[in-house]
Amino acid sequence: MGVDWTPARVRDGVDPVELAALAAEHARLNQLHGRGAEFGPDVVWEAPPREVTELWRDVDRRLLACLDIPRNDEGYWHCFRVAVIGHNPLFPQEWRDAAWTTLLPEHAAAEVARWRRHYTEVREGLVPVPADAELDWAADFFAWAQPWLDTGHGFYLWS
Repeated sequence: MGVDWTPARVRDGVDPVELAALAAEHARLNQLHGRGAEFGPDVVWEAPPREVTELWRDVDRRLLACLDIPRNDEGYWHCFRVAVIGHNPLFPQEWRDAAWTTLLPEHAAAEVARWRRHYTEVREGLVPVPADAELDWAADFFAWAQPWLDTGHGFYLWS
């Protein structure tokens, strides 16, 4: 299993302050639970303490209750791997580390636009292409993400 973003809209009546706090706690617990940036080929994963798992499940359940997540024709969530940004040397390390989170609609468009600007600068030769950069994968992500952003979606971190 990997870590994905899936499009999500905020349900009507959800308190934005509570939602932002849940999303921040969700990201923190994902990191503690081993569901984030530390995934990689050289990482030895150890099961987190039961308390972390229980807290993560509670916060995840509460966060999901605030979101509407569309399904495809087969009934599955649409998704794209977070690693397209989080493990892609195309992007600065700070951005890669910060990618492992739920992107609420008001932040998702700005983050994706920043990543796309950097991608464009690399493509245009304004910034050197890092070794092992996944340019085509990034292009696929931008093509996938834009229609969701255009319809007011953010991206829930699904792990």
